[in-house]
Amino acid sequence: MHEYGLASRLADEALDRAQGRPLKKVLLNVGALASGMVEPLRLYLDLAFEEKGLSKVSVEARVTPAACRCSCGMEYEINKMTDGCPACGSFQRQILRGRDCVVESVEVGKA
Repeated sequence: MHEYGLASRLADEALDRAQGRPLKKVLLNVGALASGMVEPLRLYLDLAFEEKGLSKVSVEARVTPAACRCSCGMEYEINKMTDGCPACGSFQRQILRGRDCVVESVEVGKA
């Protein structure tokens, strides 16, 4: 149920951004290392919006690469955990971003 809690928080954020106007569409920015949860998240967002009295809110997700810093000092992007450092091939790295899911934008109708 981790996705439901996240979906509920994202729905609240989208509604806050809509500032009382009818919410039509939500664009999510999903890090590549969290991309496996996109479909369950969409389903839970539909439920969260329904619980808040909204229906037919379109949800789109844009998956962005994760950023890492290797132990050799190289900073690079990955799309999956099995991508090693392009400079040295190592997997000893710090994940800088790419595990998150945020509301990138909302589209609203006229109040």
